[in-house]
Amino acid sequence: MLIESIAGATAAYLAYKAINEKHIKKIKKLADDYVKKFNKKVSKEGSVVFIGQTNAGKTVYFVAMVDQLLRHSEGKYKITYKDSNTERFVIDNIAKMKKSGWPLHTVNEALYEIDLNHKSWGMNHTGTISFHDHPGDSFEVAFSDPSKKSELSTYAGDALILRKELIEAKGIILVIDSAVLHEGQSAEFREVLFNLTTFLKEVAMQNGKKRIAVIFAKADLFKGHTDFHPSNVFRDQYTDAYNKLAFMEVSYYYASAVGEHIINTEGEMMPPSDYNTSKAYNVIEPVLWLLDIKEKDIK
Repeated sequence: MLIESIAGATAAYLAYKAINEKHIKKIKKLADDYVKKFNKKVSKEGSVVFIGQTNAGKTVYFVAMVDQLLRHSEGKYKITYKDSNTERFVIDNIAKMKKSGWPLHTVNEALYEIDLNHKSWGMNHTGTISFHDHPGDSFEVAFSDPSKKSELSTYAGDALILRKELIEAKGIILVIDSAVLHEGQSAEFREVLFNLTTFLKEVAMQNGKKRIAVIFAKADLFKGHTDFHPSNVFRDQYTDAYNKLAFMEVSYYYASAVGEHIINTEGEMMPPSDYNTSKAYNVIEPVLWLLDIKEKDIK
């Protein structure tokens, strides 16, 4: 009886794996076709990729992370911009934040990448960190309820590319707006997280586990709120997504790319006028963990 049960479970797993493999291959083919047809950009295979909802804080986090990496390298590792566009993007946005402003919302698709070269056991290793800035709601389209999707959606092609990038990524940085968690359960956010983590689990079943750094961004909004613990809220309110992520190698970080904020005359929260990334916290630790760079290697 036990042998029959094991055999049945094995057959079910192999059937699921076959369906899963077919599904993943289909996504990659559709994405490749779309990239070729419209000459679209795509992150290098094996990169660390950023994902997150619109206004989650991905751009601010990315530029603060790159700037901190450059400042903290001290010869222990080398940061290289993949192109002048990425360098200009980081410098321009840091300058804007120093004037107490935020980066502009994405209008046109852009791919920003840096290489991080480091030594481990006497050997050189290079990891690519990729921030693929998609316009509009590509992330939401990629992981919304399939029954609600339109094949003619404006962002359907970019959503395909996003899925392909997650399949091929070495590691993933998922940026979540802490304010969304603080405001309570959101049906839309729950749906996106459910479909995202289901997809990531499917990929892990097929290609092996990935490292995922979950960033609870905008921690500066909750300074002094000692009773607010984002990882606990996430675990308790989005239990299904939390449990699926536990299937992967996951690490949680409570982070701020600005360190502190000010309120302007219009009542809006902005970076301080004396902003610099030394005030940011938990912005380089996640990527060092994803690339398995030990803290002792960079001090």
